[in-house]
Amino acid sequence: MDRKYKQLTPEHRNQIQRVQNQGLSIRGNGRQLGMSPSTVSRESRRGLVGEIYDAVRAGAGRKRSADVVKWSESGWKATSGT
Repeated sequence: MDRKYKQLTPEHRNQIQRVQNQGLSIRGNGRQLGMSPSTVSRESRRGLVGEIYDAVRAGAGRKRSADVVKWSESGWKATSGT
């Protein structure tokens, strides 16, 4: 089976939020949106604020916090990883 990964768009996240506000199950949400229940479940966990899904928060992503160490003529230097 050939599957191709596609990121969810802000519109997909808004659709998930609207459908979740209707109170359907994860499977019901997936069926109504034409998405895998696994996708809806992962996205729901990713965007939780308390017990409510927030599409804006889900789409915000993470910032890299680790520093990157690079070699220069004067030696090793840490630079911001963001």
